[in-house]
Amino acid sequence: MDLHSAEPRTEEAAASTPQVQDDTQIVAQDTGQNEVAAPGDAGAAPVQDDEQEAEIEADEELDIDNMDADQLRTKLRTTLERCEASESQYAALLDKVAQMRTTLGDRLRQDAEELDRREQQIDELTAQAEGLRNTISTLETELKGAANESDRLTGELDKMRASIANAPAVDSAEVARLEAQCRLYNETIEAQRVDLERWEKAYMEECAAKEGFAAEVKRIESTVKEAEEREKKSESAAAEDRRVAQQLQEALEELQLSQERDVQRTIGEMQQQVEAAEAEVESHRVRLAEMEDQCKTMSGFEPRIGVLEREIKEKNVLIDKLRHEAVILNEHLTEALRQIRRDSSDYLVDRRLVTNLFVQFLNVPHGDAKRFEILRLIGSVLHWNDEEREKAGLQRSQGGITGVLGSLVGRRRLGTTTQNVGDESVSNLFVEFLLSEADRSVPDGGMQGAPSGAESNAAESDNKPKPSS
Repeated sequence: MDLHSAEPRTEEAAASTPQVQDDTQIVAQDTGQNEVAAPGDAGAAPVQDDEQEAEIEADEELDIDNMDADQLRTKLRTTLERCEASESQYAALLDKVAQMRTTLGDRLRQDAEELDRREQQIDELTAQAEGLRNTISTLETELKGAANESDRLTGELDKMRASIANAPAVDSAEVARLEAQCRLYNETIEAQRVDLERWEKAYMEECAAKEGFAAEVKRIESTVKEAEEREKKSESAAAEDRRVAQQLQEALEELQLSQERDVQRTIGEMQQQVEAAEAEVESHRVRLAEMEDQCKTMSGFEPRIGVLEREIKEKNVLIDKLRHEAVILNEHLTEALRQIRRDSSDYLVDRRLVTNLFVQFLNVPHGDAKRFEILRLIGSVLHWNDEEREKAGLQRSQGGITGVLGSLVGRRRLGTTTQNVGDESVSNLFVEFLLSEADRSVPDGGMQGAPSGAESNAAESDNKPKPSS
């Protein structure tokens, strides 16, 4: 490699070194700002990694109606411990990301320092090579002069020898002196030739070393370029994570508002049910007093009185059960709201909500329309785009339904409801889901009390005095 061609590349590498250092400082400054948004997938990754654990929790929540207060408190403590474990894992991930950024910055700084050191060595070797080149030029000039002098002296020696041969009377001492001077000149020429070869060898070694350093500079430049490309990719990934975290935060806020409204509405409905049950008990007490008055006059209806007493006891038990369920549900919903507000952030998704939705979706029969509603709610929570909705079977493409889940949910239901999927918000879908669950659980208690009311009406009609025939 030529020394003059290597010098511009050295200057370019020296010019790119401050830019690499500035980029490293920017990355170090952005590390503290992006610690919250870096693990943008941290909300979605735990849902996939803890799928089995989420399914177990969903199965336990399906039996929540059969649990008492102690079991619910135990389950709540377990959930809080799992949340703390998840937070510790997330903190560990943040530490790893910060460590990786610090390591990358250190490597960039080390490469920049190494590049500066190599450039200094190249400059020193270039100066040494220039000095050697000047020395070689000087020695070549001296060698040419010595060769010319040797030729001149050889010619003079030949002339002298001829003159000596022609003039035997010339002093032999002068001849010996001239021969000694000729030998001295020959030795000087040989020594200068050896020095010239040695300097040429040193010059070749310096050229080879300079080529090696130039190759090392190229390698370092390629390493710096790769590091810059990796840094750009990491910045783009961080920007994408921030965008996803913003979308998840918006969905979570909307979901929290809808959950708060649903909790308040559910508590109001439970209070109305309790008040209705108390009013029904009061009416039964009035009827019981009337029955007791009638029993005093009609002793023949004692079996019917026993039946009515049993009905009243059943009503009392039902009222106590409803009150107990209302208290438990109120505590559970209050704790759930507190936990949701505590766990909410810019980069998390309610893992239990997504898990419950998936478990409900898998447990619902294939022909049930509720399966499609749950799938729509999942798509709204996860912000699916049109392509993902087509794959999931939530909307039609030009060639029809391309998703696998479309055939499972039902073509008739899908064709009539996909037109207004984008118009409904997450809160409306979640409210519809909770109302459907409440409507499915409330009729059980209502059916238990309905026969009692019919029997009491029948008892009143039987206890009325019949007209004598």
